[in-house]
Amino acid sequence: MNTGTGKNACPTCRRAGLLRVRHNTKVLAGSLLITGASQLLTLRGRGPRRGNSLSNLGIIQDGALLVRDGVIAAVGTRAQVEALPEVSGAVKLELGGRVAMPGFVDSHTHLIHAASRAEEFELKIEGASYEEIARKGGGILNSVKKLRAATSETLKKRAAEALRKFAAYGTTTVEAKSGYGLDVASELKILRLHQELAAEQPLEIVSTFLGAHVVPAEFRKKADGAEKYIALLTEKLMPKVAGQGLAEFCDVFCDRGAFTRAQSKRILEAGRKLGMASRLHAEQLSRQRAAITSSR
Repeated sequence: MNTGTGKNACPTCRRAGLLRVRHNTKVLAGSLLITGASQLLTLRGRGPRRGNSLSNLGIIQDGALLVRDGVIAAVGTRAQVEALPEVSGAVKLELGGRVAMPGFVDSHTHLIHAASRAEEFELKIEGASYEEIARKGGGILNSVKKLRAATSETLKKRAAEALRKFAAYGTTTVEAKSGYGLDVASELKILRLHQELAAEQPLEIVSTFLGAHVVPAEFRKKADGAEKYIALLTEKLMPKVAGQGLAEFCDVFCDRGAFTRAQSKRILEAGRKLGMASRLHAEQLSRQRAAITSSR
């Protein structure tokens, strides 16, 4: 959360010395008073918590907060917040002694997938490396094969159940990557399901295009297969994704066995030209100074 400022700031709150924090999800109309929390976790602070500070959650006992036009305008004890004149006319949500806390943000998921790869954890426990598992038919390409064979209805049902579990454990925002399709039809299928699910349930889904996860099997058999696949991504698939508004971000797996730094840079630059912000996951299997590529 960031400190709230601007036209939505509450002058009375400033005088009372109450904490104001900005809410960065969809705008809520009008005013909402959330009150009666036995504990209100603010996680107040200027930066990430480290060491002993991890135990300091900025807890307010018997807490309340006031939301005005999508901005958390005031946070404090119940007595402090309910005494504010701005509370008049607000819709009241009584928590009845429950704990109020920020929602969890899951920043890396493959929400749309056809099957679990839990059996690979056993192989890892036994000492198998990521690349050894892939050579045995597991890993990303195994997920690709299964997803391509699955119907949209089956994939959507599986994802909807996963979202219900996310919500039950306190997650409110999910970053969802594609990357288990690796052809035009399957990647678009994944991203369209992100869009459908985002409209049909309350969790926020941030959609990321990860067509550059690995080079798919059918291109590995071709001369210059990686380059031909990159051309498919940048010239055909990514314009479709951007044109239909299916992804906010473009991601690349920059690592040994996936894409090089130079290839990753070309893909990310193509994504930026199409209006997609850049993401990169790297340094998992080798040191390629890929973070420098991402920062530039």
